[in-house]
Amino acid sequence: MKYIKSLYLIIALIVSFSSYTVSAINTGFETELLDEDKFDVNISVFYSEPERLPINCFDVNNDGLIAIGTNRFEEKRICIYDSKGNFKYGYEFNYEGDFGVEWDEKNLNIYFMRSGILASYDYEGNCKGSLKVKDSMENNKYTNDFIESEEKSIGETKYAISVSGGLLSIFTVGYSKLSVTDGVGTTVLYDVSEKQLTSAILFMVFIVIILAFVWICIAKKIKEIDL
Repeated sequence: MKYIKSLYLIIALIVSFSSYTVSAINTGFETELLDEDKFDVNISVFYSEPERLPINCFDVNNDGLIAIGTNRFEEKRICIYDSKGNFKYGYEFNYEGDFGVEWDEKNLNIYFMRSGILASYDYEGNCKGSLKVKDSMENNKYTNDFIESEEKSIGETKYAISVSGGLLSIFTVGYSKLSVTDGVGTTVLYDVSEKQLTSAILFMVFIVIILAFVWICIAKKIKEIDL
């Protein structure tokens, strides 16, 4: 009987610990426990603002801190700005796949989409825990409606990302602006429109050159056949 009681106590402790681990990260996803040994994305923190790039994802917390995720091939960055648009700190990591961000009070949750893993980090880059995101319709909906949303609201203040450039926007990747709208008006806090427009023009010129080259080759072949 003594051994049975001890066994029940051990089981209760394991269940309690597991429940605590799952609930340690506050998220809108449905999650389950993860073997952290399988998660090997290394995060580093930087304190000088890097080159601004088109926006891949973003989120805002109740303190007005804005997390902006950017993507340059495998090199990923998340820059943190205050409510005035001043750079505070950032995270960088290498990852093959898309990602999203979600604030958990002062910690930042990073959703590694290809891996289906959600990891939480404090402002010093310490991992506070990681969980497996369940493959479910509810989680797909949460990704579409929140993680990849173009608008986020904190009280009466609305934050929105947008693309500028008109028709040239079809040649761009990501979003060029983040603006905030409150009772006073609308203010642009983050803007890479000029850089994105230049990239779009160069890409369009490249496409035109390729199409012209293909057309010349086809015309030459047709001419040879006629001869």
